[in-house]
Amino acid sequence: EIQQLRGRVDEGFENSDARLEAARRALEDRMNVIEGASWSGRLTSKFLTACERLKSTPDVGILFALTTGSKTISSDTINELQCVALSEILRTQDCRIEVVELAHSDLGVRSTVMLSQTLAMNANLRTINLASCNIGAAR
Repeated sequence: EIQQLRGRVDEGFENSDARLEAARRALEDRMNVIEGASWSGRLTSKFLTACERLKSTPDVGILFALTTGSKTISSDTINELQCVALSEILRTQDCRIEVVELAHSDLGVRSTVMLSQTLAMNANLRTINLASCNIGAAR
């Protein structure tokens, strides 16, 4: 009976060690992104820095796309300052974003011009969708 109990305890430790190792790996991967050890992490850090500099709240959809290394960014709630920050990020050499979907967002003229210039500067960027965007004067 003691042998069986010992076996269960050992089995429990093995299971908890495996879960702990999986959690450690997931945390390490997340920290690599946050610290900029991957290209998406560098872009995420730059976007956060640009948003902070512009006194703008970062867009969650954009942060998710940059953090996961997605090739598509989509947001329908981005404002002009967030868009200016995004334009700065899309101009960087390590940016691999191919499609930007900002339909129904409130963009000013400045951010729209910056996005169009970015399209000419980034060879990876192929499509910018601004369908139904408010491109009048910034609010």
